[in-house]
Amino acid sequence: LHAIYKPMILLGGDFYDYIFFKQNKKLGIFLCDVSGHGVSAALIASMVKALLNTSRQRFSPANLLLYINSHLIGQTSDNFVTAFYGIYDPEELTFTYARAGHCAPYLLRDKSITRLNSKGSLLAVRPNITIEEETITLRNKDKLFLFTDGLTETTNYENLMFETQLPHILFENENKNIVQFVENIFKKLVAYNKSRYFEDDICIIGVEINK
Repeated sequence: LHAIYKPMILLGGDFYDYIFFKQNKKLGIFLCDVSGHGVSAALIASMVKALLNTSRQRFSPANLLLYINSHLIGQTSDNFVTAFYGIYDPEELTFTYARAGHCAPYLLRDKSITRLNSKGSLLAVRPNITIEEETITLRNKDKLFLFTDGLTETTNYENLMFETQLPHILFENENKNIVQFVENIFKKLVAYNKSRYFEDDICIIGVEINK
């Protein structure tokens, strides 16, 4: 695992966390993005963290996102939240995940790249939403790349988004260890933007399967 988090200002609305399940050695990976910036977004992110810590639904990605949504309704003013939650099972080599309006992560495997798409609505907008849960089988050396839209929506001097370059950059670094993989992608982002100052919070997480 390796992650980089760069808030736009001192306080940010992106939030990520890992959940280690001691009884079965599973690993939960949670990532969310609160709309807006600054103090208000950071306060909502802290609410999400508190809900994540207190929920009994952490064994099910879909149920966890539904739980968070039910407790955010009416508490976030005009802000909404996108989120992704996945659970890696090292014994079964599976990854079970759910997405609530969040950027679909990338799966890199043997020079191929796919997106972990699943249907799910934004959080904190309406009470009755649908969140789909999907499960994939992983292989040794697979890489998962999770991120918030601050990464893909960063633009260059031609006002072109980094998203257009991302698949190629992922391929370029596929054989790097996970630390170099994530760090190199961030370096490419800085070079693309020609600055370490961004217009949105940025969070990127890399996961490499070593089995």
